[in-house]
Amino acid sequence: MNISINNTVLDLQVANALIAKGETLNAIKYIREEAQIGLKEAKDIADNLVNDPGFYRGQTEIEIQHPRFDFEAEKVKTSKPRRRKNGHIIQGGQSKTKNYIIIALVICLIIVLYLYFK
Repeated sequence: MNISINNTVLDLQVANALIAKGETLNAIKYIREEAQIGLKEAKDIADNLVNDPGFYRGQTEIEIQHPRFDFEAEKVKTSKPRRRKNGHIIQGGQSKTKNYIIIALVICLIIVLYLYFK
């Protein structure tokens, strides 16, 4: 038995066979991947098939209002630049700025000690 979900043909016999073997999660994965729908919609379809394997008999098309959200594509669009932790000027890790600041402080300390003991 084939049905069309959002213009994608889905073979419910495969889903029913997985459910009959006790592999409901694999049936949900199959429905999700083949129909390109969200987890909730795929779970609802699988639950209907668990309760009645012929639930969609006579139907040829199902319209899902919420197509699956593509997180990877959206992640690229909305990724924010990393922010550094607020803290001291000299933070952990090796950097040229940190080294220059330490050298400048050591030179200042040597000058102050030289002037103090002179």
